[in-house]
Amino acid sequence: MEYNEQIKELLESYHDKIETDIMPQLTKEFYKLYAGVTEFFGKLKNKGLIKEDPYFKESEIIELTIPSLEMFEEADAQWKVAERLTHYVSILSFITHNYTFSLNTFNFSELEKIKQFLDYYDWKSLLNPSTAELNTRSLGKIAIEFRSATGDTLILKTYEKCIDGIIKSIDQILIKLKFVLLYLKESYKLFIRVDILPIIKEKNPNILVSKVLDSISDEIKKNYSYLKFYKKFISEVINEEFSSDGSVLKDNIIKKLSITKKNETKEKKDDKVDTTKNLIQLLMEIGKIRIHLASSMEKLYFNHNNLRKADGNFIIKFFRFLGSQLFNTKTKTVYNISIPTKSGKGKSLEIHFEKFYDEIKKLEFDLLNFAEEDKTTFYVRDNKSEINKKIDILITSIKKQIKIFVGLDNYLKFELKNSHLKAKGIKPEITVMKTIINSSTAMYREYLDEVDGK
Repeated sequence: MEYNEQIKELLESYHDKIETDIMPQLTKEFYKLYAGVTEFFGKLKNKGLIKEDPYFKESEIIELTIPSLEMFEEADAQWKVAERLTHYVSILSFITHNYTFSLNTFNFSELEKIKQFLDYYDWKSLLNPSTAELNTRSLGKIAIEFRSATGDTLILKTYEKCIDGIIKSIDQILIKLKFVLLYLKESYKLFIRVDILPIIKEKNPNILVSKVLDSISDEIKKNYSYLKFYKKFISEVINEEFSSDGSVLKDNIIKKLSITKKNETKEKKDDKVDTTKNLIQLLMEIGKIRIHLASSMEKLYFNHNNLRKADGNFIIKFFRFLGSQLFNTKTKTVYNISIPTKSGKGKSLEIHFEKFYDEIKKLEFDLLNFAEEDKTTFYVRDNKSEINKKIDILITSIKKQIKIFVGLDNYLKFELKNSHLKAKGIKPEITVMKTIINSSTAMYREYLDEVDGK
């Protein structure tokens, strides 16, 4: 088979491989990265070490941009770090929630922007930032300050695990992007080889190799103005077509694009089932929901208080406040909300806000027990008969609370809008939590299948 035909056929298979396998994994890894970075940011904010920059928090992101790389003075570090980290989180949220991860939407320019964005902080040097560049070094000082000011070993362990998770997600994303780059590059080179190079050879059959690059550049400018000139990739085509080791270079490309059943069989053979390890990973995954639950509750509580300030009678609220402060009595705020159902129709529900708040706090505590590896190992070792029941209850409870979150979020935003007050919704947190719930549920089913298959 002619080389160009072979490459075309391989690219078609490679395209399907990327769309069905790589893109879903890329989507999942970006959600993991967003979850990790927001958890990290949340820990620094809760400790009072950093504040969210209001400009970037409220501004609408419409395209992928890189946060500022300008130098700044040491005296400005505190607010500069906050500004840039807030911008970083906003851009990451934009990529995670607005990007369509498909080969149809990727190009070299967009790919390069994503890689530059991922390189903005050197997370591997964060806790040892002495030789890192300015952005990482400045953020690293605050990250180390958090570690020094925290005596709770559980919090420290989850903090370091959070940073490790960010590093792993970025590494996985970069690996996946290599597949995308290879496809884009070889598709571009195939076009040069099939559509442009024959024209060059026809115009000048005895053209010198040293003149081919300039001739291709002229042809692109003249007849293919929509096509960008990538000198590096075109030089690869010239080497493959005209150099003495061209056949070796072509064979290497064929190997990279080939997806053999032999490799797939080997991968399956290497994947030995370890149900204990898989169960611990599942419990850690469920534990990630806690940070987003807390963030969602914080924003929801803020909107709830804004609404009560706007709509309630002052004297009634004053005595309620006195009662809660002097006698520790709970106020009773009831909202009639509509929660989503499988049929798509809303189900009317009466929610007592303070009771719902308490239920979420209890759920957070339960999730904390699953977020620490020593405890999950204990569950696996000593409570195998109880673990499935605990997971069932947790996942069911989380799914129920998420529906109420969605209903309350919609209700409070609508009411605040009517009261001419601004409300920042919790859609990003809900989206991340739903993603983690889905992945947790899938992991749980896989775990049960593995146990049954033993």
